[in-house]
Amino acid sequence: MSRLWNWVDSKKLSKETKKKLFLMLNCLIYSVIGFIVWLIVSKFALNTLGWALCFIGYVGFFIGYIGGFIYLCRK
Repeated sequence: MSRLWNWVDSKKLSKETKKKLFLMLNCLIYSVIGFIVWLIVSKFALNTLGWALCFIGYVGFFIGYIGGFIYLCRK
């Protein structure tokens, strides 16, 4: 997360825009990670679209948004 924040922080944007961009990109990155994990798991089990949405959504929200929010609070 620190690399992403350093990249966003280097842009010439307002503080609020930097925070929003960081949270959006962080959610997107973790959602993609959740999708990749689902692709691996779906080869063996849990291969429906509902499970894909669970893997993408929960990882994107809990780790991406909430984790990013906590990271920003600590900055």
